Amino acid sequence: MDMVNNMELQLLNSAHFAWVIIYFFLTFIIFVTVKRTEKKYQKLIIFMLTILNVAIHFIYPFIFETATTEFIYKISLRNICAILVIISPFIIWQKDKFLKPGWLYSSIVAGLAILIYPTDIIGYSWSSLATIRFFFQHNLLFTIAFCLIRLNHEKISVRDIWTTHIVWSLMIIVIITNSVLMQDIGIISHMRRSNEAFQWQPSFLYSWFGWAVPELFQYVPFGGETGARRFWPFLYQQPFFIVGFPFISVVITLAFKISFKKSTH
Repeated sequence: MDMVNNMELQLLNSAHFAWVIIYFFLTFIIFVTVKRTEKKYQKLIIFMLTILNVAIHFIYPFIFETATTEFIYKISLRNICAILVIISPFIIWQKDKFLKPGWLYSSIVAGLAILIYPTDIIGYSWSSLATIRFFFQHNLLFTIAFCLIRLNHEKISVRDIWTTHIVWSLMIIVIITNSVLMQDIGIISHMRRSNEAFQWQPSFLYSWFGWAVPELFQYVPFGGETGARRFWPFLYQQPFFIVGFPFISVVITLAFKISFKKSTH
């Protein structure tokens, strides 16, 4: 039993696949529960899930981080998912045609991307509290958007696909600003620490869309490290954001449209 509980989560190992199953099972349970609720209460329940996710975001570091600097860093707008979680309770009631679709697409993309490549908990015990918290929070991020669209509380269309790239880019600017502030006040010693698996160096997305990134954005152009491989934050990501996000958003839109058609037959 101890061997099972202490099994490390590694990319594509049995612990990873177990969490993929748990992840989608949890989505199914939440979806069915919300669906069986009266229509007028469904969005309120989904809103309460956004509050739960925000509460976990702030409470978890408060309990487990002893250093004040670490606590401040963990609750800050340090990565895409943190931003999406924090803005969820506010944006869920918005009626705009820009932030809302971008938030819905981004929540689905972020929730699934982290399931495919769970960077922050690679090497952790598959049953540790950190691992459970990690998957549960990202599952809520995905499931909230899924329920809103699938239960027809929100609509997405191909006309909205451009919003994902814009909203994602805005979030990266917020992350960079947050990282600069965190470094300036001494919370972090180096900005590369801020979600370094994605923001400041190539991620798994690079293997798909890296061909679209100009050489200019991949190397230091001048100074003491001229020619060193250093990816330019924000700028190096834009080419494969422009290529990738419309494609991913179209796939998401079509998937929901197909599911709607099947449910009406």
